[in-house]
Parts: sequence; C-alpha cells; structure tokens
Amino acid sequence: MKKHIIIALLCLMVQAGYAQKMRDVFVAMPDSVMPYLTKVNKADCIDFIDSKMRAIVKNRFDNQCEMTKLTDDYTQVKLSKGYTLEMKLLPVTDSTKIICMIRTMGDSLKQFSNIHFYTSDWKKELKRDNYIKYPKLGEYMAQRPDTISEDGYAKLTEKIDIFLQSATFGSDGDLTFTLNIGEMNRDDRKEVAPYIAGPICYTWNRNSFLRKN
Repeated sequence: MKKHIIIALLCLMVQAGYAQKMRDVFVAMPDSVMPYLTKVNKADCIDFIDSKMRAIVKNRFDNQCEMTKLTDDYTQVKLSKGYTLEMKLLPVTDSTKIICMIRTMGDSLKQFSNIHFYTSDWKKELKRDNYIKYPKLGEYMAQRPDTISEDGYAKLTEKIDIFLQSATFGSDGDLTFTLNIGEMNRDDRKEVAPYIAGPICYTWNRNSFLRKN
C-alpha cells in the first residue's frame, strides 16, 4: 500500500510540473508511451538501484527487464534482449526541461533507433524535427580518396541499400549516431567499411541538438 501511495504522489508531482528528476519522470511514464512496464515495475527498478542491487523485473509480457543506469537526468533500461530504452532530461530554461527518448531495436551491427521528445509531464509529444535532424547516409561516408573515381565511390555507397543507424547518449550527455551495416553481405561490408567515417555526435544547446563533428 505504501508503495502505491508513493507512486501516486510522484505522478502528481510530474503532472503538476514539479518533478525535474529522471526517477520521477520514469515512474510517471504513461502506458500509452511504454506499455512494457507497470508503475510498480518502474518503482521497483528504482528501489533496486537505490539498494545497489541489479534492477531486474518481469514486465507485463513476462519478459525480463533491467534498468542498467539511473542518474538525475538519465536512465537506460533493457526491455528485452533486442530492445533498449534511453531517456534524458534536456534543459530548455533554468526551470523547464523536456524528455528525449531513444528506442533502440536489434542487436550487434543491425541496430536501429527512433527518437521521440515529450514535455516533462508527458502531456504532449513534441515535434522531433524541431529538436534534431537525423544524419543522412552521405554524412557517414569519408571524403572520396583520389584513388577511386566518382562513379566507383558512388557504387560503394549504393551497396548500403538498407540504411540503419542507432543513437545513444554518452557519459558527457552528447548524442551519438552510428551507421550499422550488418544487413550487408560479408564481402560488401568488408569493401565498404574502410570508407565509413565513424560516429556522428550532436550536443544539446538548450534549443536543439547541433552537430559537433
């Protein structure tokens, strides 16, 4: 009974705009956004983290979930073997924050991510294009070397016929996108890999994410 009262109070705090810490926002996350975890599941994860224990719970679908990180402004939860959730509170003003949520699916070189933005009380999903522009395929490619013709280089890029990119937050708060080429056959992957420039990093400027590199 006590835990249910605490959950209800946390939800009221978020709805009233008082909660600006990730633990409160996480517990108040509505089922319409993330149906995997009940409010009790979410509160249990936080209790385990606070007790220095592994934060493992069984979700609504009887799968094992684990909260692997929790700070005042960030959390990471492995919802299943191939499904990871990240959320970060981004400051817009000294008193206002928004939620950035990353849902990453797949494993190894076949991961892909979707990014969503919400008000901190979960009342409204915000338009993603106002806060970030996804990198395009060409942005991942290194500058064409003189040893390859323009046509030859274009054909290399065309080998990446399935464009998968994943995103994650680093310890410094920057957002990093990675091109994943696991869907390609081994020979094409080996041929293309040397011409991929590497991850693309973005930083938050209280208004939107801006590319760093």
